[in-house]
Amino acid sequence: MSIAVFNPASGNPWITSSQTAPVIGPLGNYICVPEPQLLYSHDFADFDTTWRGRIRDFLNIVPAGHHVLIYSQYLHNKSQYDANLMSAIQSIGASPLTSVLDTTAFIIFGTKGATPGTAHETVGANVLSVITQQDTIVSNWNSGYIQSEIIGPAINWGSFHWRQNPFELPDNDSVYVRLTGITVSGTEVVLDSFPEDSTDVLNLASYVNASQYPYLKLTAFMKDDTSRTPVQMQRWQVLYTPVPEAAVNPPLGYALYNDTLQEGETLKLSMAVQNISDYPFTDSLLISYWIVDENRVRHDLPSKLRAPVFQPWTWFLDTMSTNTTGYPGWNELWMEVNPVAQPNSQLEQFHFNNIAVQRFYVGTDKINPLLDVTFDGIHIMNGDIVSAKPGVLIQLKDENQFLALNDTSDFRLFLRAPSQTVPQLLPWGPDIQFTPAVLPNNSCKILYTPSLTADGIYELTVQAKDRSDNQSGTVDYKVQFEVINKPSITNIFNYPNPFSTSTRFVFTLTGSDVPEVFSIQILTITGKVVREIDRAELGTMHVGKNITEFAWDGRDEFGDLLANGIYLYRVVTRLNGASIDHRETSADHTFKAQMGKMYIIR
Repeated sequence: MSIAVFNPASGNPWITSSQTAPVIGPLGNYICVPEPQLLYSHDFADFDTTWRGRIRDFLNIVPAGHHVLIYSQYLHNKSQYDANLMSAIQSIGASPLTSVLDTTAFIIFGTKGATPGTAHETVGANVLSVITQQDTIVSNWNSGYIQSEIIGPAINWGSFHWRQNPFELPDNDSVYVRLTGITVSGTEVVLDSFPEDSTDVLNLASYVNASQYPYLKLTAFMKDDTSRTPVQMQRWQVLYTPVPEAAVNPPLGYALYNDTLQEGETLKLSMAVQNISDYPFTDSLLISYWIVDENRVRHDLPSKLRAPVFQPWTWFLDTMSTNTTGYPGWNELWMEVNPVAQPNSQLEQFHFNNIAVQRFYVGTDKINPLLDVTFDGIHIMNGDIVSAKPGVLIQLKDENQFLALNDTSDFRLFLRAPSQTVPQLLPWGPDIQFTPAVLPNNSCKILYTPSLTADGIYELTVQAKDRSDNQSGTVDYKVQFEVINKPSITNIFNYPNPFSTSTRFVFTLTGSDVPEVFSIQILTITGKVVREIDRAELGTMHVGKNITEFAWDGRDEFGDLLANGIYLYRVVTRLNGASIDHRETSADHTFKAQMGKMYIIR
């Protein structure tokens, strides 16, 4: 609750002060002293016995006859008030407050020492009730003052006029008006005083500079030591040139691209700003934007300057856009025109109409990206032989069209060599080339081109994720492969064998490169070559297991079908000008002098 105490003679309230004397009584960490100031209430909690004791002690030290105002600010604990605290409250004339609950607001205005039940009380009907109360303090002091509202802001100060009449004739009054200038930051400076015979100040600008003090305040001081009756202020007027006034005005222009977006999508907002005054802004208006994310953290966006000379009753449409990466969930986009306390701030009449807020939702990507790994264009299986200088192509594709796969930190590559027991993280270098995605096709690739000089079994591990931290799979991609640096070739088998319509050729290459010369000669059992298939016909080859793209249809060099029966075939290879060594396999017993047999049956 809050408590204010008023002197019955002057009507002045007690205030909290750092002074140490005269000490009226403790107020928590404060000391209360009577000083002529504006109303100041003392705030107390009432959630425990210590604080409720402070409320009791404070009310008990209030002298008899002083006016006391008590009102609740939030939910309170009236049900916990003991008899001593209730007695202290009733000492200002309050009733037992039987209708006040912990959830209802209340106001009490009474006088210390008054009979319980004589105080003026207002109690809310329920927790949502808004209550008000008006009271009058009757005093008989010899002096007082009246203070105006804050006047301005102004571009230029014109004139000041005031009129007053005495309460009785003849009068014993003295009265003057004090002029106080107020800076933009709120600093108040007393500039001058006008006696009662200066009721028309036509050149107010000579007393107060509007560029230095765009606001001012008037205070009329009155004194009557004899009859103690105040003069009656009829009026006071300040004429000045007001500042312009800008306001956001959605009916003139408003557009929002979408209030529900995918993370990474661009948020776009257009908002009309109008000068709703008869005076121009002579300099550019600063417009600030910021986002408050779902954790209530503010993120400032780039500001901009608009409308160098903003004429009266004109308007412009300001448009902003920003990427939504990093803002998952519900957010607020704030716009402030001509923000205060900035280097480019300009004076306006009001500021409440310069702010707009738009809520928007950003959905997160929860779908795993697709990972694909090939060796020299082939999807290999565990244990396959690959080139000692393979071209390992790692591709990652994501359905998200806004968060591009363009960050190498989303990938980790490990390689375990034959001599190692633990996979080693591969550093980014010349043999690992990254190609980022270009939206909307959100697919990136890594080309890994190592030189594997040691023969044996290797293991490659690839870890990949998208920009939303979705992994490419529940387990890492791992594959074991064999490297044999010495160039060699196994015997070539045709499959199927026997065949009727077509057959393909199966073989395994080792080393780093495929041979420049590679042809298969098909012969009759008498040794006559009836068909020679060269490398160009056979199609793409690679180090490792091969099944030719080419399928021989059993026709000779002239395109005629060969007769049914047994035919022989052999392979001719050359790499760097020399024949490739033969690599032995368990099926070599089916070959004679490196010649194979095939059967045509139709």
